[in-house]
Amino acid sequence: MVRRPSRGSRSSGFAVVTLLVVGGLVASLPWASSAAPRDGGGMEPSQSMVEAKPNHKDKRRVSNFTVATFNVLGHRHTAKGGSRASWPGGRKRMRPSLNLLHRYGVDVVGFQELQPEQLKAFNRATGKRWSAYPGARFDRYATHNSIAWNNRHWSLVQKGYLKIPYLQGERVRMPVVKLADNRTGQRVYFANFHNPADTFGNAQKWRNKARKMQIRLARRIHEKGVPLVITGDMNEQDRYFCAMTSRAPMKAANGGGHTRRGTCVPPKPSGIDWIFGSRRIGFWRFYKKPRPEMERISDHPFLATEARLKRR
Repeated sequence: MVRRPSRGSRSSGFAVVTLLVVGGLVASLPWASSAAPRDGGGMEPSQSMVEAKPNHKDKRRVSNFTVATFNVLGHRHTAKGGSRASWPGGRKRMRPSLNLLHRYGVDVVGFQELQPEQLKAFNRATGKRWSAYPGARFDRYATHNSIAWNNRHWSLVQKGYLKIPYLQGERVRMPVVKLADNRTGQRVYFANFHNPADTFGNAQKWRNKARKMQIRLARRIHEKGVPLVITGDMNEQDRYFCAMTSRAPMKAANGGGHTRRGTCVPPKPSGIDWIFGSRRIGFWRFYKKPRPEMERISDHPFLATEARLKRR
């Protein structure tokens, strides 16, 4: 059963919301096995490796960071013959996208539809200041869902992916990385997903499968005792929220929760773009630049949140 809260805030422009979670999270289901499941869930052992050691300059115990999720609208949509061919091309649209990251102090972002032309523009503009995974390491569809981070703040510790069923069920590598805060040494997992839309007919069965894999990942990482942030375009609103927050120890950056009786109370208004965090992630402020104000940049809103890693 899904029940919406009786009151919700709406604001024009870039909304800033201070969050309260309703009730307690429903107890999660038994933890999944740590072995890689047959459907491609879990981190791929061949792609998981130590990449760097954090720079321990500061022994502060609390990590503060800002994370965003942004479907940048793939380059092909605004190229000749695309659905929005009158808009600036993907390379040009990357500049205002980067301005949003800079303006709101984002240091980790989950991109969706980041096509190779846009990745190249991102890399040219940021140089060695930012890194992205998987970037151009695999096929172009894997590139679309890259996680990027500011190298001054974060160092890569481990990288991997889930093979998520995407359009017509085709498996696409979608990233899971463990990053270390260079200032505190704290480590956080970040995962970024794009679940399929109904582009080629009803894709609900593939969204169901993708969602279950992502919930299983969240439970496994929680079992490891490492905080997790999930970003993405899930192409589901309340259904995704209620499943993720009831079956895994996760909460949404824009609020919502569960009553003591277990009734799901999604945030209002919600959307198909999400940022979730596990229990040790505290969300402070949530920012949403609505889709109408993103015209000629993307057909999705821009979401960001200030986060703090809670002490054990």
